[in-house]
Amino acid sequence: MSLAYSDKKFEKSNQRKALVITLAINTLLFLLIWQVKIWNDSPNPPAIPVEDAGIGEISFEQEAPAPAPAPQKQELTQSTADAVQTTSTPALTSNVESPVTVKAQPPVPVEPKEVEEPVDL
Repeated sequence: MSLAYSDKKFEKSNQRKALVITLAINTLLFLLIWQVKIWNDSPNPPAIPVEDAGIGEISFEQEAPAPAPAPQKQELTQSTADAVQTTSTPALTSNVESPVTVKAQPPVPVEPKEVEEPVDL
């Protein structure tokens, strides 16, 4: 099926329009990504305070940190008026029959295994 000359000319102009639109969209996307990622990156990273300078680095030359001092146990004294009174609750019991019934299964008979004697060759 051949196309007429006017149809070929129309298709050629549509291809040119599509190429221009595609290039414009890709250029805009590239400029947007460049603006967000590349243009905004600071060449000099922010300075780290001296106190936080070694945090997060792994080095075998560093010594283990000194253990933290154990917290001192404080004696808690309470007067009888301030003491918390605890009551024990009795265990839950019920005299209602369970609606679930369990059927007893017959025992499975165990068949003795026959021991094969080794064959000498």
